[in-house]
Amino acid sequence: DDMENEDGTTSLADYTPMMGPYKTEYPYGSGFLEAHFTNFLAYKNRDSGVWGKTSLRFSKCILEDNNRGFMVNGRTMLSDSLIVGETTNIGNPIAIYGKTPDRSPPNKYGSLTQLLQGHSSYDNGGIQFSVRNKFVNFVPNTLRKASAFVPLRSGPFMLFPGGAQFGHQCTFENATPFWLEYAAQDCEYGWNALDADGKISGTPGGAWIQSNETHFLRDGCVWKSEWNAYVCPTFAEGYAQITFKGSSTQMANPPTGSGITKTGARTIRGLIRPLGSTKTGPKGQMQGDGNGQLMHNVISRRQYAVEFYSSAGLPATTPSPLRMNIQSSNAGDWIIIAIPYPAGTTFSEVVDEFYPNVARTQVSSIADLTHLTYFFDTTSNHLHLLTYNSYDGSVPTDVFGQYKVSDGGGYKTTRITASCGSSCNPTLAGIPKTVTVPKPYQGEPYVAILNGKQSLTNANGTNFGKAFFFFHPNAVSGKKELHYKIYHDVPGQKNVISIKEGAPGVEGVTLSLPIPVGNTAAIGILPLTRREWEALASGSLYVSVATGGKEVIRGRIVCNGACTKPPKSALKLGDVCKPTYGIQTIYSNDAFPKPIIPGSWDATKSTSNYANPDFLCGNSSWALVFSTTSASGASWWSTGSTGLVIDSKYKSIEFFVKTPVGKRGPNIGLNIYKEGGSPSSTSIDVLPSEIDNFVIDDLTWARVRVSLTRLALSGKPRTIYIYNHWTSPTASLLIDEFRFSTEEAAPITELADITIPQASDIYAGQVSTQKVGGEFTDYADDESTGVSNTVAGVSSARSISASVAVLFVAIAMFL
Repeated sequence: DDMENEDGTTSLADYTPMMGPYKTEYPYGSGFLEAHFTNFLAYKNRDSGVWGKTSLRFSKCILEDNNRGFMVNGRTMLSDSLIVGETTNIGNPIAIYGKTPDRSPPNKYGSLTQLLQGHSSYDNGGIQFSVRNKFVNFVPNTLRKASAFVPLRSGPFMLFPGGAQFGHQCTFENATPFWLEYAAQDCEYGWNALDADGKISGTPGGAWIQSNETHFLRDGCVWKSEWNAYVCPTFAEGYAQITFKGSSTQMANPPTGSGITKTGARTIRGLIRPLGSTKTGPKGQMQGDGNGQLMHNVISRRQYAVEFYSSAGLPATTPSPLRMNIQSSNAGDWIIIAIPYPAGTTFSEVVDEFYPNVARTQVSSIADLTHLTYFFDTTSNHLHLLTYNSYDGSVPTDVFGQYKVSDGGGYKTTRITASCGSSCNPTLAGIPKTVTVPKPYQGEPYVAILNGKQSLTNANGTNFGKAFFFFHPNAVSGKKELHYKIYHDVPGQKNVISIKEGAPGVEGVTLSLPIPVGNTAAIGILPLTRREWEALASGSLYVSVATGGKEVIRGRIVCNGACTKPPKSALKLGDVCKPTYGIQTIYSNDAFPKPIIPGSWDATKSTSNYANPDFLCGNSSWALVFSTTSASGASWWSTGSTGLVIDSKYKSIEFFVKTPVGKRGPNIGLNIYKEGGSPSSTSIDVLPSEIDNFVIDDLTWARVRVSLTRLALSGKPRTIYIYNHWTSPTASLLIDEFRFSTEEAAPITELADITIPQASDIYAGQVSTQKVGGEFTDYADDESTGVSNTVAGVSSARSISASVAVLFVAIAMFL
């Protein structure tokens, strides 16, 4: 936006710090650097002390007597700074519009009623952090309000849900922490700001400060009149933002004051209502930008219906084509949305816009609804869509030291073109009923309460945390995924959050490398191995928060509803070296049998060592290190050799694999090149269901078994390579017993319900059972509840076997 030039004029400008050596063309340097401003002083500014655009970091600043202390769009951090609303420096009080204020004009328009703001959240484009800042003298008077934290006051859009994280050891002196003004535009009505450590609101485990839109409300939300907002405890689902986009003529700007209005005289062009509710029930209202775009923040993992309204405040045509997405959401988030259409409507396209576009398939039953299908309910005349964030949640995208958020990406925009064209006047038959969520999207609820009483090194500590989990045994990715949200109030700048396996009173084994977030809310996905799933189901996993190498709080993860345990593995490692079924060896015991030789594609980017002491059979295994542009394996493609003849009795190809200590397995694939076959080459990604352990890790030799039918094996194979999927830049594997097998590659489907341990047993009086709507009630403040129950524990030795016996031990976690 406008930046001031030397001559006083303004123009568009930007500055991106770069690492040298520098160049004259983009990107003008050898790498990007963080733009970090320190010791900056701003005072008596009638707009903002600091105003900027995204990816900026400020620390040790002093911002005083500004109309708005700090407002930077997008991903930012303000830390260790002093923000003062009003000092004793009254400036030059001059008469404006016939009124003489008691201090210099507070803003450029001379208004005495405009909100006095400290840190203004304009978080579209990334997370915003306020850390260890002190706010002083933000006090309302008879003419205007004042607040340390506020949302952007003017914007025809909803701010990103969870985009503002403000509760990181901030302090307040004579200052109101929050105030929502509800002006005439959308941006304040969808605000969801996180009091991350719960200190501002006095809510152990953190709280969301949110607007008064009723579709947000849930058990535990409390209206705080002095903030003009609700305080809602942290919860399992979190928030997402749903966006609708139609033509500007179909979703035009109605006359001011028309339509359905509320406080601030917003003109309402759309409503969001939970499925199964009524016209007088909860709703979220959308004004939009007048150019065809509407958006609102919603609770994720829930079901909603949308309605569009005309300038007369009556139901309007549903735009066609209509585009929708959940552009601000976490990995694994989903929303079911019902869109009204005329009776008998058909759809020429329901397409997910991506690279390439993917057409959804129409299904005749709501039970078959997925993120790849759509269903038109002829009873309610609503199109049902499930939109899903497929990001794997493994890499945080917003990074300021240890302040990170795994957010963004993974969503697709769905384009809907209906047969009714520009005349899609809905045949409304009420708000549709709730639908049964398909199993891949259903999560089994787990919870953990973290405190010092469970820690080995901080039994008298007063810090506290909450963690919420959804375990997906049949995740969309095919993996066994543990989706987590972890909140805590541990201060410090080098905290480490880990999920560990171990009994109470024992230092456990970290499931994977520590979660790459320590100082703030940790949100992400962890794929589980078979043993880890067993540990989760039996109550042997816990969350640990440590600082400086010392554990401060921990909390055991327990089931909070109906949960499952993994199916029994048919694999017996003792039979691997001398299997009872037929095999044809490709690699075994540090050697490839002739005429097979080691082979690779782009050998400069992979290394192999066939004398590795960690082995399954014989006296060595094959240690492989490779990048995403290389592949290694076996070749029959040498001078004088021909493709290998494979007897039709062989049904699959299998090998046993693990990672070096401290590593987590990559996504891998198989490539086979054939002589005389069609096609001549086949490449496939190995599916989680083809890995007996579900995930490749450093504790268990996992069998990978892939059907030769899926590899389209025909003719004679000349090379068989293992490749590193693009999601893992460099990978290390240990491989043993690579061979063809007469066994079929059968998927694993058996699941068994478990009922213990339950959250209601372990955290007696602190956790409620899960409600039908997928919602958890809040915990009580009492952390001292005594617990006497049994949970499963396992040895903390790094060499845990896949067949380790589970020991049950009595615990008293809070004593």
